[in-house]
Order: sequence, then structure tokens, then C-alpha cells
Amino acid sequence: MVKVLYAEDDALYADMCRNYLKNLGYDVYYASTGTEAWRLYQEVGPDIVLLDVMMPEMSGYEVAKLIRKKDEQVPILFVSSLTSSRSVVEGLQLGANDYIRKEYLIDEVGARMQSILRISGLNRKKEDSLIYISEYTKLNYVESELIVKGEVIHLTPLELRLIRFLEKHANEVVKKQDVMEACWGNDFVATSRYLDKFISRIRKLLVNDPTLKISTTWRVGYCLVKKGEANG
Repeated sequence: MVKVLYAEDDALYADMCRNYLKNLGYDVYYASTGTEAWRLYQEVGPDIVLLDVMMPEMSGYEVAKLIRKKDEQVPILFVSSLTSSRSVVEGLQLGANDYIRKEYLIDEVGARMQSILRISGLNRKKEDSLIYISEYTKLNYVESELIVKGEVIHLTPLELRLIRFLEKHANEVVKKQDVMEACWGNDFVATSRYLDKFISRIRKLLVNDPTLKISTTWRVGYCLVKKGEANG
């Protein structure tokens, strides 16, 4: 599992991003200050680092400097509300692989992470990023791919989060509200009908797997049923 060091002092934004990254299958280590981020970096040895710039005790720039003195290879991304060209240039000159403005949708953060991980070569060990949903279906959460009976299907970030969430709660009925919060977060108001459309799309993606089925419990939610494993 890919280890992510994520440093952000805005509690609400951090909670949204952490949930998003966890639903993508990342192992997230969170720090709310620059000092804590540096300590976690040394303890965990992350595969990729996400840093805010303005943080208590030590800025993201300072953390990046320390990391680069020790490791020139680990990918570093700044995710910041500082949007001036000067801020972006400073971050990149410190050795960051990318600088993402917070105003962008969270899906872009995930997409850029996946791109950088591919370029870094970390994802050459594809087995490390595979989740075996059934005998016939695998999910590569880093490459955003669903493999059904050998057929590779490229997923959108939302489809990936939805499948990942249902798989984590396989054979459990999950409430619609819980699904929407996990997949869209609190920054987007999704309607029940909008969710139904995406569930329908996921059903079509899994149609060739005879052991998987997404059932609907009226007015409650959904359940990814793994035949042969279902309770009761």
C-alpha cells in the first residue's frame, strides 16, 4: 500500500482530503504542523508527500528543504491557498514535483498524485496496488483501473472512489448518505438520484463478473454482494 504523508493545518480541509485519499486506498499519515510532518517523515518513510505551505511551527517550504537534504527522489506536492506565481515558483525551486492550488477540485489532487507516482516508477510493482475483489475482478487503485476477467477498464476518480468504498463494506448495506459523503465529500451536494446514476454505471462495469452484484435496499442504500460470502 502506498504511504502518503499529508500535512495540513486546516482541520476541515484536511479531514476531507484524508477521507478522499483513504477511499482511494492510500495509507495516510497526517500532520497538522510542520514539525510533526518532519517527525512523521523520518518515522514512516512515505512514498509521496503532500504539504501545505502555511503551517504552525515550520512552513511547508522548510519541511520540503529538510526532506530534500535527505531524499532527492521521494515525490513532494504542495497543496496551498497561496496562488501567486512567486509562491509556485518557490515551491518548485525547492524540489517539489508539483504545486496545486487549493481552489482546484480534490479529484485533481488525486489525479496528479497518480501521475507523479507513475512517473516516479513506484507503480511498477503493480501487485502492491491491486485489490482482489473477487476471483474474476481486481481493482488497481493507483492506476485507476478495474480488471474484469482480464478486461482493463479505466475509471474516473469518482468511479474509483465509489467502487473502493463499496468493496471496503462488501456484504454490508451502506446508507446513501454515507456513500455520498465518502465519494463526494462535504464540498459537493449530491442528490440521491445523482448517486443512483453512478451506481447504475458501476453495475454495468461489473456485469461480466457472475460473483458480484450491487443490490439496492429501498430508501436505505446499497450493498456490494460477493456471492458465496454474503452473510446469512
